[in-house]
Amino acid sequence: MQNYIFSNDFYKNIDLMVYTSGHEKCEPSHSYGPVVRTSYMFHYIHSGKGIYKCRDKTWHLKAGDMFLMIPQERIYYEADQDDPWEYSWIGLKGLKAEETIGRSTIFEDLVVHLPETSRIPRSFLACRLEE
Repeated sequence: MQNYIFSNDFYKNIDLMVYTSGHEKCEPSHSYGPVVRTSYMFHYIHSGKGIYKCRDKTWHLKAGDMFLMIPQERIYYEADQDDPWEYSWIGLKGLKAEETIGRSTIFEDLVVHLPETSRIPRSFLACRLEE
């Protein structure tokens, strides 16, 4: 078993840390990008719909979907005009971020639909409740 150091101290040699989290109820057609991120970021859609573009693909996403942004990849996302999404995000970085996230299927697929029974949305819900 490997030991990992989890900390939010930017000045330590850390393996994995949450550096940002938040929540947004978007206005119609609200967009972000095109941009290249420097760290990993997960978005979980609580309601509504929108699009996510990366790797020359476009995904039409809805409530229950989660999408991943990977460092150094150009991304763009936009809320639907008629039913804009509400989402939460969690940003991760650290020396072991790629290794840890790379073990999941979302690393290659970038998008996954999570069932209502999944424990993952609860982490995103915590971001939403702290506002």
